[in-house]
Amino acid sequence: MFGWDARLHDGHRPDRFLPGFRPSWSRLVAALALTLALASAPALFPILPGLPPVRAQGVPGDPASPSDRPEPLSLTLDQAIQLALEQGPDRKAADLELELARLDHEEATANHLVQPSPVTLSQAESAWRSAQAEHAASSGTIALSVEEAYYDLIRSRQQVELSRGNLEQARRQLESAQTRYDAGALAELDLKQTRQQVDQAEAQLETDRRSLEQAQQELNRLLGRPLDAPLEPAEAELTFTPSELDLRAALASALEQRLEVIRAQDQVETARLNLELSRNPYTPRLDQERRQVELQQAQDGLEQARLQVELEVRKAFQTVEGAAAQVPLREQAAALAQEQLRIARLRFEAGTITSLDVTDAQQTAFEAQVAALNAVFDYRISLARFYQAAQWQGPGSGSVTD
Repeated sequence: MFGWDARLHDGHRPDRFLPGFRPSWSRLVAALALTLALASAPALFPILPGLPPVRAQGVPGDPASPSDRPEPLSLTLDQAIQLALEQGPDRKAADLELELARLDHEEATANHLVQPSPVTLSQAESAWRSAQAEHAASSGTIALSVEEAYYDLIRSRQQVELSRGNLEQARRQLESAQTRYDAGALAELDLKQTRQQVDQAEAQLETDRRSLEQAQQELNRLLGRPLDAPLEPAEAELTFTPSELDLRAALASALEQRLEVIRAQDQVETARLNLELSRNPYTPRLDQERRQVELQQAQDGLEQARLQVELEVRKAFQTVEGAAAQVPLREQAAALAQEQLRIARLRFEAGTITSLDVTDAQQTAFEAQVAALNAVFDYRISLARFYQAAQWQGPGSGSVTD
């Protein structure tokens, strides 16, 4: 018999066995086995009425149910740009810079009331105008970054599809080569080379998947979203649509709106004001001559800024033209490589070429498809950079709403 102790009531447990307490080891083993079974396989036992099921939390490797996964955010290019201008980190930084410039301008204006200084006030006004122009230019820079990342995400998705198709073709070729090898119609070296081609295709697919993940993370960063948040561009693939560009209109827009020109113009106005204020009987002659030289320097700087901007716009225009010329060439090369691959497979089935010849033709066709895709990507990027260089909203460019 067990020894009796009142401490066993009301949830009390003895720290050690009581005198005369002799547990049954078979009962202990059975209780332990039951405890482990309940912990490891709760689904095998009915849940008591009125008690909710218990869900394990934080189990590594346990995928979330489909209902727990967030839906991918589908965005057009314009929507992505607008989102970046509303909540992106680059926009927030530009807003803070503008606010600091505004405070500096207000401080300079207040100091002018206490101690008037036309030159100091003019410099403060020039700095404020420059800060506003820089903030406006940052919208274009943000839009260009988002557009490049958006196109890169689409390109990466297409690249993964191409790599997946390349892997499927390599596996089919391996199956065909294995069949011929088993029949004694193919050398072992050809079979090994075909298998190596499959391994390379698998490695290429994994590389492209990682690139796709990085492209999505970069676009999420620009949009001010969590890096791993699901994102899906509304545009399924990059397409080539040649744009008619007006170089004269682009140059006129750039010379009027580019930040470099605006700053140089402000420097000319400040130097001209300094010269006018120095023309009085109280300013030494050498100071007046120095102000004249400073004005000439500012005017020369303005001319150089205009020439530099014009050069950048013309270079961007030429880059677009070169990229547009490459697209049809790359597409033709891809079509030709596909035809050569088709013929190579027929010749392999006829036994006139080896499996290695087929895998080489397949790799050439895959690389030609990738080159055609990159040609379209390069054109879209060069077009976006041309619009940015011109500070010009031409057809096909992403809209910017500040």
